[in-house]
Amino acid sequence: MEIMKSHCDGEVWGLALMENGNVITTGDDNKVMCWDPKTRKNNAVGKVTDRAVKSKKGGASTLSTLPDSQCSRAVAVNSNWIVIAGNDGCVSVRSCRDPHTECHLLKDSAEWIEVMAFSPDNMWLAVGSHDNNIYIYDT
Repeated sequence: MEIMKSHCDGEVWGLALMENGNVITTGDDNKVMCWDPKTRKNNAVGKVTDRAVKSKKGGASTLSTLPDSQCSRAVAVNSNWIVIAGNDGCVSVRSCRDPHTECHLLKDSAEWIEVMAFSPDNMWLAVGSHDNNIYIYDT
């Protein structure tokens, strides 16, 4: 019998609300977790990445011993895509239909990503980086 399930090994950084009301969280522990607030249960757990890459130019502080690429800093979701940012500045793009498979890896940022959001019409993804740039992607 499972009593508790959560993130561990560092902090929780990413939080996004899905259209169906579920919540996606990411953190320093190489986990992407899907939660159902109605039942107060975890529906699924996946990995941020298998890549083991150090940040290009310093990352956000962390208590984790995992590589920077496996420590997520932000997550965004719309009806088609889940995007997960690592402490290495890369953004993993995944289909909502297959969230365990990376479709594309965005590597434009020179530093870690703090925030990401889809435009209201879901045509664009804005990625805010600690390199003082906002990257805009056509989805």
